[in-house]
Amino acid sequence: MLAGARLRVTFDGQATVDAPVGEFFGSGLGEYDTRTLFTSIDATADGWYTAWWAMPYAESATVELVNGSGVPITGAVVEVTSAPDRDVAAGLASGSLGHFHATHHSGPTTPDESWSFLTAQGTGVFYGVTHAMRGNIPAGNRRNYLEGDERVYVDGARSPTVHGTGSEDFYESGWYFRDGTTYTMPLAGNPAYELDGDGCRYDCTGAYRLMVGDAVSFGSALRFDIEHGPADNEPADYSSTAYWYGRSAASLAETDTVDLADDASRAGHGYRAEGETRGTLGSTFEGVGDTAPVSRGATSATGPVSFTLAVDRSNAGVRLLRLGDQNEAYQRATVYVNDKRVGEWLQPLGNQHSRWQEDSFELPRSATGGRSSIDVRIEPASGSPAWSAATYRALSRG
Repeated sequence: MLAGARLRVTFDGQATVDAPVGEFFGSGLGEYDTRTLFTSIDATADGWYTAWWAMPYAESATVELVNGSGVPITGAVVEVTSAPDRDVAAGLASGSLGHFHATHHSGPTTPDESWSFLTAQGTGVFYGVTHAMRGNIPAGNRRNYLEGDERVYVDGARSPTVHGTGSEDFYESGWYFRDGTTYTMPLAGNPAYELDGDGCRYDCTGAYRLMVGDAVSFGSALRFDIEHGPADNEPADYSSTAYWYGRSAASLAETDTVDLADDASRAGHGYRAEGETRGTLGSTFEGVGDTAPVSRGATSATGPVSFTLAVDRSNAGVRLLRLGDQNEAYQRATVYVNDKRVGEWLQPLGNQHSRWQEDSFELPRSATGGRSSIDVRIEPASGSPAWSAATYRALSRG
């Protein structure tokens, strides 16, 4: 019943919530006691399922319980509370607020393809997920599906913004949840573990993670995946409900790119670099691209690097994306915009195997606003590795 009955909510004419009742309230495998910061399930007789997510709307909200389970729901009581807020309509119109979403996905896993918690376009913030994992490994390490890493890609960057170390680690545990120990905490939990029965053919895990302090924001696109097994190689049936706020309009758009392997692009952007070495790098990206080599021109510089990029004159800041070689860790440089110091760009990561990396630096509106182009100067720090780059992209914030 908890998998077949769905909660559907429409805000201002947009259907943004459509999820199984159990998963929406924090437990996808069945009725288990769950206590999170935003939802709870009281598994005692006549216990309440409760949610406290803020759900802003400007004009209308419709809440529906749709029973597709084939089992009659009788004697249920539903309570929905609301309160007026005169600032919400303006916030939704301006884009400073987004509608609440609960996005559901279920089915068998696909070999060599990660499980998608959410793929979204527009602007938003990802706040968490409830996840039911039914492993289909009959023998050996039947919990090997928990070796899967989460990877988060934001706004078209080719490197993951978040790259985890294992599914049970993502849910704030380890060692396969200490052989199935269940727990429920405000931001993470493993409320359900089933084995060889009660609807579980082999080994099944129910977990949730709320990302409040580490919520993931995006301005044009988000892709949040998790592997099933160490290399997307273990069979399983997965079901997940992602919680996020957002709107369809993008707030970040690419306005210019300088390609350092292209002499015309270098000249057109007034590119200069002291102590520069040019070459070709053939390697992979971390994450999804770790088996697909990419070969292209790359540079390194020991002295100041400068160039001009086109930006949106009405920008509220600019994100500078650098594609480069992370063979040497702790590349560090001071960044100037139109000769004004805006901060220090430090990249502590290094990888001698998957060497391609695309990282970012946020340029404040105070340095970029009201301009249709910006002059950027990057000065590598004394004693740090040579500053590597293959391209620079400007993403103007709306």
